[in-house]
Amino acid sequence: MSQTELGAAVGISFQQVQKYEQGKDRVSASTLQCLATALGVHPASFFGDETSVPSGDVKPVRAAMAVAADWQRIKNPETRKGLAKLIATLAAEGQIEPES
Repeated sequence: MSQTELGAAVGISFQQVQKYEQGKDRVSASTLQCLATALGVHPASFFGDETSVPSGDVKPVRAAMAVAADWQRIKNPETRKGLAKLIATLAAEGQIEPES
């Protein structure tokens, strides 16, 4: 991904992307999150803490981020609770398999 493409995805100029890369400007937490989302990585990957970064293909991480965004739009707490229980049950029963 080019600096221009990354900047467009985040809503900043490619010059600003360059300044972040060179350490000339500080990156706000919200911009860091947007950059991570655009790149399909966990924000912690920018800090070199490999233990907190999801491993594997970027595709499942993007899917999980999309689910998290949808989750935030669910306002009914009982619905959220039911969905969380369903996911936990499926995972415990081995029903959820890694994507190939």
